[in-house]
Amino acid sequence: MSGELFLREIGEQPAALRALLASEHEVAGVAREIARRPRLVRLVGHGSSDNAASYAVYAFGLLPGWSAIRDSISLSVYYGADLPYRDSVVVALSQSGRTPDVVSYVEVARRRGALTVALTNDASSPLAEASELVVQLRAGEEQAVAATKSYTNELAALALLAARAAGRGQEVAEALRSWPISPRRRCPGWRARFVDLRSRSPSWDGWSSRGAASSTRPPARSRSS
Repeated sequence: MSGELFLREIGEQPAALRALLASEHEVAGVAREIARRPRLVRLVGHGSSDNAASYAVYAFGLLPGWSAIRDSISLSVYYGADLPYRDSVVVALSQSGRTPDVVSYVEVARRRGALTVALTNDASSPLAEASELVVQLRAGEEQAVAATKSYTNELAALALLAARAAGRGQEVAEALRSWPISPRRRCPGWRARFVDLRSRSPSWDGWSSRGAASSTRPPARSRSS
């Protein structure tokens, strides 16, 4: 991974957040739909998206007071567990919208009656097509392996969804609008410190992207009795 590319995308986080907030009315529309089925929110994703899902458990629990879980993809996709989805809202997170088993999970959940929502950077992706509702992250193209602007936009979109469901959308949107300023203004000297750290880590630019969107498929089960 190029350190310069990573730095550039960190610097693009404020603009990405502003782009999401400019389309906040779309998030509000999705929130109105999911508010009709608030019994359980099931969140799925890999990597940084799975981390964002952990945040969403708290956002939905503390704002509208809904139960939310980071759900198991393996149970339904690989083991065929017959789980009850009819009273659930599924929120699937993927920057690319092309993580195969996240898409498969959404397809299974939708067939079984869940209301499905995709949070993705690509509104024409397989995940978006598999879902009934879509929140487009609007973070712009992201090339660095480590998620930056797509991750912060995932967090913001989740906060907006939970806040709108709780009737506090305007309050949270205004708070988010006060955040997007240049990293240089927030953290003077951040770039120099980053470059210094990079110079001490010879393997930095050799970091492989392999496994960044890997599946969490479990080992095959033994056929022995």
